[in-house]
Amino acid sequence: MVRVALIDASSSTNKPDVRTVYEDTMQTIVSTAGGGDVLVAYPITSNSQASSYADVTVQFPTYNGLTENEDQYHDAQTDAANQAQDGIEKIITFKDGSDGTDLLFAFTKASDVFNGELYRSAKEKDLVVLTDGFQQTHQLDMMKVLLTPDRIQEIIRGLKDDGYLPNLQGVKVWMVGCGADPHHEVGPEKLDQVRRFWLAYFKACGANLAPERYGTTLENYKGSVQE
Repeated sequence: MVRVALIDASSSTNKPDVRTVYEDTMQTIVSTAGGGDVLVAYPITSNSQASSYADVTVQFPTYNGLTENEDQYHDAQTDAANQAQDGIEKIITFKDGSDGTDLLFAFTKASDVFNGELYRSAKEKDLVVLTDGFQQTHQLDMMKVLLTPDRIQEIIRGLKDDGYLPNLQGVKVWMVGCGADPHHEVGPEKLDQVRRFWLAYFKACGANLAPERYGTTLENYKGSVQE
């Protein structure tokens, strides 16, 4: 299994309660990793294309009973988990001081990971996005655009025509941190518009974002760990 985690570091998510959700979510992601899994994580910033912040890539070891015992395997898994958590903590505490959030290019980077030579043949591909869901760039500012169904389809067609619609065929998606408005800064209508946009967007990309996997917290995520 290959899992890509995108962590929104933009100023709009720089709040203690939001960061706590991110930490809890990533603890679940790491703790459910099994032998042979790969975890890639990187921040979403105001300019994800130009971001030079280091990505995290960790491969969890596969058990080989011919060369190691179970204790050694457990120790190797723990080392991999600690490596992942250390890198993820740096991303979560990273603060992008610029205004805006470039989600769209971050999804292009995720597509490059899933479809690259190393991981294109993976049987399972998960994309976990920790964000409030608001794309805010000169290309598309969701706070300023009325996202009617027709406008959503128009935007998606434009992205496709311009070559900016990534291939996420077969990828299962979770969006975590979306739909909350505790300080009444956005309103339910805009939150619903944003939700409908991403459902349509990922469908157009060939990915599977079920409505129940879009919300404020990570739901029903089991990873590779079996009961």
